[in-house]
Amino acid sequence: FFKQKTAYELMPSLVGSEMCIRDSFVIHAIDRSDAGSLRAHTRPAHLDYLNGFDITFGGPMLDDDGVMCGSLIVVQAENRAAAEAFAAGDPYALAGLFESVVITAMKPVLGV
Repeated sequence: FFKQKTAYELMPSLVGSEMCIRDSFVIHAIDRSDAGSLRAHTRPAHLDYLNGFDITFGGPMLDDDGVMCGSLIVVQAENRAAAEAFAAGDPYALAGLFESVVITAMKPVLGV
């Protein structure tokens, strides 16, 4: 039987190079209940900020009434520290929109 090769085995030149393999991180952020119009006010700056990063997918989370209540973003980053810096620099975070932010590494399997 054939053994599936890792990206490092297929392209060893990537190891230690500028074209290193990035990891996927999920940013799961919940808005403060008292945020009011802060999300809408900050949204243009937030969307502009995202253009500078390798985003796999993302979007606002909605409550049962269809109102935006948080954000879910999957970003490609060099490491956890880079993902944390990405989340901390988001205009939403800088404006104090979020009640909580959880950053979790993930291994994409479906839809890739």
